[in-house]
Amino acid sequence: MIAVIDTEPKLRVQLPLGNGVFSKATEEKEKSSPFLQRFFARPSIFFSFIFLLTFIQIKWLLEVVSFEPGSFFPYVWVLAFSILSLNISVLATQALFGTFAKAPHFPKVYKSLVQSVPIALLYCVKNESFGLKERIAYTLRGNNLPNLHLWVLSDSNDSFKNEEEILVEELRSKFGMEKVFYRRRRNPCERKQGNIKDWLLRWGSSYEYFIVCDADSLLPSGWIREVLCIAEHPRHFKIGIFQSAIYITHEASFYSRMQAIAQFYAQRLYFHVNQAVFGRSIAFGHNCLIRRVAFEKIQLPEKILSHDNWETALLE
Repeated sequence: MIAVIDTEPKLRVQLPLGNGVFSKATEEKEKSSPFLQRFFARPSIFFSFIFLLTFIQIKWLLEVVSFEPGSFFPYVWVLAFSILSLNISVLATQALFGTFAKAPHFPKVYKSLVQSVPIALLYCVKNESFGLKERIAYTLRGNNLPNLHLWVLSDSNDSFKNEEEILVEELRSKFGMEKVFYRRRRNPCERKQGNIKDWLLRWGSSYEYFIVCDADSLLPSGWIREVLCIAEHPRHFKIGIFQSAIYITHEASFYSRMQAIAQFYAQRLYFHVNQAVFGRSIAFGHNCLIRRVAFEKIQLPEKILSHDNWETALLE
């Protein structure tokens, strides 16, 4: 199983972003030639560039550093510089390959074929005091498929219990009792991965797919149907996670706007290149569609920090 990054521009432009960099994103065709696309999609070429750039940097350093007899510090310095050089080389190679690498394309089935697929939308929350109902309502309003159920999975303290129950009742009154479900764990062990594991053991068998959202997640209108059409295509039956690109929305400060611009271009370079060269990329653990049968086959270790990295590796 591999994790795939879904970065289709038509999904991106539907996000409620105020930054012109995002709203001007279009479905431009790659201008590089097929030969260059194939050349820059080879892992051997990718790693050769990295090692060549690293070698050039280290060779230059060895020519300018003075190695005095009995001095240990220059060797430590060269070792630290070599690690830094490797990281710089990876980033430079990613940027270079991003110019020529072909953006990932995923074939889809017709939208009418996914109407009956049972799917769960999971919002994992803990002690959220602001904007949770608005974010969930926005996501569900634009993705209200016939067989989709919303699950609010809470690990919140007792002080948030009443507030969350009121929130769920308001969502039920708007979208229907049969659409919205709520579960609060009394013993929130193993953080988010434990939250999802508990849900899978108790209710997961009723669904073919589930979508994981954090409390601050927003899914654009039509996103679930689009990604479900990709997941249901026969070419993708061996893929376990379909990860969307993630962008910062409603940026208010100068810092957040700079972060939004940086994240946009970083994902465009990093994930397009990884998908073109390796045929896969990393999952973030949220804003992603997950095939339940595949996910249930992996066993995450206990007391881990980055469950998303583990999920990506174990699904391989």
